[in-house]
Amino acid sequence: MFIRSLAQRGFKKAAVGVSQSTLSIADFRSDTCTTPCDKMRDAMANAVVGDEVYGDDPTTNKLHRDMAELLGKEAALITTSGTQANLISMMLMNDKIGSAVVIGSNSHIMYYERGGMASIGGVFGYILPNLPDGTIDMDALKYHVPSPDNPHKVKITGISLESSQNNCGGRAIQPAYISEVKKYAKKNKVKLHLDGARAWNSALYHGLSMKEYVKDFDILNVCMSKGMGCPALSVIAGT
Repeated sequence: MFIRSLAQRGFKKAAVGVSQSTLSIADFRSDTCTTPCDKMRDAMANAVVGDEVYGDDPTTNKLHRDMAELLGKEAALITTSGTQANLISMMLMNDKIGSAVVIGSNSHIMYYERGGMASIGGVFGYILPNLPDGTIDMDALKYHVPSPDNPHKVKITGISLESSQNNCGGRAIQPAYISEVKKYAKKNKVKLHLDGARAWNSALYHGLSMKEYVKDFDILNVCMSKGMGCPALSVIAGT
């Protein structure tokens, strides 16, 4: 099937003279193209479980504690997906319906989440251009944040960054840039969020622990399926 797909897309030389049984495929379409190994399947089948509604699931509780410690935050929470994690994060950064969070023009929140922050969360996406390296220009941030004290203008209460920035070639934004944005956000009493679905990769690229790489963010989310083989789930961490 894969060889046929290659041929249909014009990669005929790749398919000529190679049988499917002898071809070794590395699937780089997405870092979600991973599957649980046998040890992970065994861990799932034999996990100690309880009623999570009452806080009685020891496995879930341990994951929450371990992730909070790993990310250097007060608490953590499992969500079903990164999209849900981002939605909850956007809502937590706003003090009332109709407030705004700055998001990048090439961000996952902008492109792939069906406008849920607005339609479900009542949060306005204040869109600023992403530079080629995935950052948002500091001069642009300083021009727009904080929003003017005007009853006709939306109040900006948060800034969201993404790392690595998927639609900017997977760029891992620099820790120095994060610190600069954090300093400005704190000065203006604006919260800072990281869509860190691939923060694992960014931290590794910069040679930092996850705790060190995400220390400046008030709230963040990480994805458990990105390159880790987990079939689902993301985790939010913050206060």
